[in-house]
Amino acid sequence: MFGRRRKETAREQPTDRSASLRPGTSPSTAQLRPRSAVLSGQAEELMRNRQYAAAIPILQDIVDSLRLSAQPGRPGRNERLGFYLSKLAGCLHETGSMREALAAAEEAAAILTPLLPQVRSSLYECLECSALALHALSERPEERAAAAMRAAALLAQESRPEFMEQALTRRERMLNLAALALKNTSDLREALRVYKEAIEVTESIAETLPDVRHRLAIHFASMATLHAKVGEYVEACAALESCETSMSDPEFALPPDNRLAIAAQLLALGAWMVANRHHDDAGRPLLLAIQIYRAVRSDTQKLIEPALASCLNQHAWNLCILGEHDKALPFVEEAVELLRPIAESEPAWQGSYAGFLDTLATALAMAGRADEALATCRAALDIERKLADDDPGKYQAELTKVESLLARIEGREPGNFTDR
Repeated sequence: MFGRRRKETAREQPTDRSASLRPGTSPSTAQLRPRSAVLSGQAEELMRNRQYAAAIPILQDIVDSLRLSAQPGRPGRNERLGFYLSKLAGCLHETGSMREALAAAEEAAAILTPLLPQVRSSLYECLECSALALHALSERPEERAAAAMRAAALLAQESRPEFMEQALTRRERMLNLAALALKNTSDLREALRVYKEAIEVTESIAETLPDVRHRLAIHFASMATLHAKVGEYVEACAALESCETSMSDPEFALPPDNRLAIAAQLLALGAWMVANRHHDDAGRPLLLAIQIYRAVRSDTQKLIEPALASCLNQHAWNLCILGEHDKALPFVEEAVELLRPIAESEPAWQGSYAGFLDTLATALAMAGRADEALATCRAALDIERKLADDDPGKYQAELTKVESLLARIEGREPGNFTDR
């Protein structure tokens, strides 16, 4: 949080003037100045070395002292208090003390806001810290979005040429945070608007800061899913194409965590397409997600088998609906093999595993391999019955679907194997 803006904060850091006693000045206030300067230097050195936990008690000491000397109508003293509170909030955030970070950042913002524009950089920092802390703490997406947009709006006012790139980079980060929160509200169109703004900001700095270009792929993937959810299917496909174009850019390589974020959006988009009968197009995002999960799994050795298995199963199910069961079989067989050991050791995955077996049974039945289809379907049925006994409200509908599939495989019930 601090390394990015060392040059900027140096211009705003309050300076301690003469420590000599002046008429009407108490000794304790005067003595604070040299001590504060020493402590400030120690804290800055610790922050430069990312020793945030060690900097916290020093900054807290400075803040406590400044609170004692802060006076209404003395903006210089109040500015120092706000400045060090913003630094304290940043260190608390870096060490994971989110509630304390939020309290310090909000106090700093209340002090610094009336002092604009002289304290812009310190106010940027504390508003950004508030947004990040609320993102971790608040269960209200509207509150998280509002905090991030407040920071983004202030960053949009930056006009100093030497700070523009930094301000735009941080603004894109806040816009993304706001859009992530808005995706969990009913205002999906506002989330789309914020993503579009984030894309405009990212494109404006992509030429000079190539490292941010991978963010475009993330934004386009999220927009594709949101367009689909609000019924804008043409726009969803266009955003998907833009995502693919961004990912294929030879000028940068997507970091693994960002590739996983994109894959999750593509899986959501593919699942939506399958559920809404856009079967001819659903394979495109699902295959791209599978490709990403496989590559990241190979590169980082992360245990992402459940996500990869979900993509494989969703793609296989879509192929079955399209009548391409021969193509579906290798995908769903891989999905089942990936999830089996996980479901055996973690009961929470039993429902998903039964669903994968259902897909496999469907593909086998469509391929005319009735005996294998029956055995697989009965295995899925055994799992679903146990789950429905424990939680009928959650699993009874899935149990009914598997029972219906078994009846069709045995010839006791008419209908296509993919009818659900």
